[in-house]
Amino acid sequence: MRFLKLLKKENGYALVLVMLTFAVVAILGTAIVASSMGEIKQSVAMDKDMRAYYQARSAADATMSWIEKKVIYLNALSADLETTHDPTLATDKAKIYASELGDFNKLISPEHHLGTLTDNTDNVIAGVTKVEVWRDTTDIYTVATATVQGESASVKVRLNQNGTSDGYYTTSETNLVTNNTVGLFRDSIYATGNIDLGNGHVEGNVRYEGNFTGGSINGTCEKVVPKEIKDWNPPTNLTPKTWPSNGTFNSSGLYNGSNTMNGNYTIDTGEKNDIILYIKDLTISNNTTLTASGTGRVFLFVDKLTSGNKFDIISNETAPFVYFILDKGIASGFGLGGDGQLQAFIYAPGSDIDAAHGNPDIYGAVICKNFMGNGNPTVSERTPNLKEEDFNGGSSTGTTTSKAVEYPRLEPIGLKGKQWMKG
Repeated sequence: MRFLKLLKKENGYALVLVMLTFAVVAILGTAIVASSMGEIKQSVAMDKDMRAYYQARSAADATMSWIEKKVIYLNALSADLETTHDPTLATDKAKIYASELGDFNKLISPEHHLGTLTDNTDNVIAGVTKVEVWRDTTDIYTVATATVQGESASVKVRLNQNGTSDGYYTTSETNLVTNNTVGLFRDSIYATGNIDLGNGHVEGNVRYEGNFTGGSINGTCEKVVPKEIKDWNPPTNLTPKTWPSNGTFNSSGLYNGSNTMNGNYTIDTGEKNDIILYIKDLTISNNTTLTASGTGRVFLFVDKLTSGNKFDIISNETAPFVYFILDKGIASGFGLGGDGQLQAFIYAPGSDIDAAHGNPDIYGAVICKNFMGNGNPTVSERTPNLKEEDFNGGSSTGTTTSKAVEYPRLEPIGLKGKQWMKG
């Protein structure tokens, strides 16, 4: 009976209940803490992974931007090369292009790390451990890998580049047809026929294809094998003009019809300008003076010439240079008499120069058919300021050969642009 009474007593139940409650709370708290810690760790890992991803993407993007700039630059070099027709310049540009393209192709290959691409400092991205670049037939790829506190991520970018193709540039080479005039003007007198100096004197060399008589020469005198002397033609684009009433020429022009020089005339070349006068039919009266001023050159083309017995051409001893050019196919007589002064080069391979009386002085050179010096002419050599282009209307003549030179080039970046793929 006493034992049953003891069992019915409730002393200590509250303590047991409290202890059980604390145990349950402790278990639940531990589970919650463990779960929270796991979520925090997972969140931190995801954050590291995202940071690594975006750092890798930044590196890949910077690398691709560098590649795009390179392709644009190389294509600009290619376009410039293809429009260059000067052989020497094209060759130099081709060497530069080949070197730049070679360096680029070395970079666009597997296992090239970020540090290799030093053209763009933006490629240096914190945490990026590796950048690979390569190309197939149509696309360029780059894969960048970044690591942030032990978490790594890779990004792959595909850039459509349309592969490569062959470009070409054109070279041209002209074999000049020379008319020997530059060389002939280095002689004081060159005659395709005979020279009769009379009592005249020449300072410089004399060449002739016919016979030589009289005079004195301070230089060499030589009979030569006949040479083919070509026409010296004026430009075809000269503007027709009216004969100046004031006797002043200050620009190039074509003068048709019959024109007469009688008195004083001036040609002003200005600062290093060439003045070209093409006069179809010219009569030079006695006692006419043509003065050339400035620092340029004067080219006076005449088809048909009728001249008096005294004609002066005056220029200073260094500039301008005056070239008096008679049509090779139209025979004219260029009479020089009295005490005329011609500071000029006379090109008259089909005409006679007649220094019949007086003491005319020629300071320059003469190319003529027959030179007759029955007076006392003096011819003194002067060095011409000419190039072969001056004899062909300002352009070179001859056989021009062109050829196309092929070379590899890059096509522009395609329309697909960039495609991102997480590696």
